[in-house]
Amino acid sequence: MKSAPDGLKIGGTVLCEISPYDRILLIRADGTYTIMEAPDKVYAGRDMLHCGILNPDQIFNIVYTDPYQHTFIKRCTIGRYILNRPYQLIPDHCHLEALTTALDALIHLSYIPKPRLRKLEESFATTDYPIRNEKAGGIRLATKELADCRVDDVASTC
Repeated sequence: MKSAPDGLKIGGTVLCEISPYDRILLIRADGTYTIMEAPDKVYAGRDMLHCGILNPDQIFNIVYTDPYQHTFIKRCTIGRYILNRPYQLIPDHCHLEALTTALDALIHLSYIPKPRLRKLEESFATTDYPIRNEKAGGIRLATKELADCRVDDVASTC
């Protein structure tokens, strides 16, 4: 039997073992997510942020900025869906800054220095914000122009 030419071979890494009854959650860098049945293989693309088995109790912490440079946090669970349909986690024309599934996380925001700006860095605990529906809007953290966003897991720093 002949092997496939080099240009036709498909490579990749196995992320997890699943059963045929599992649902797969795929979150992309543009803030969209899709839930699909268990495929044999799937090409997720380079912009994949999260891929795993759907757990309706899993909490996602999302930090995003809107076109006016306001920074928001959104904590949500994903429960209701139609298979193979793309959904938005963040509003249109917004930029996803960070995504984490850690229960206790600290969000560190650094701002672009400007005249009369006193605080150049702030930290926020994700546990201070409520868990909402995946379609709900975020809670505003800052109105300053963001330079950097970093997420640290509290459990790993203690």
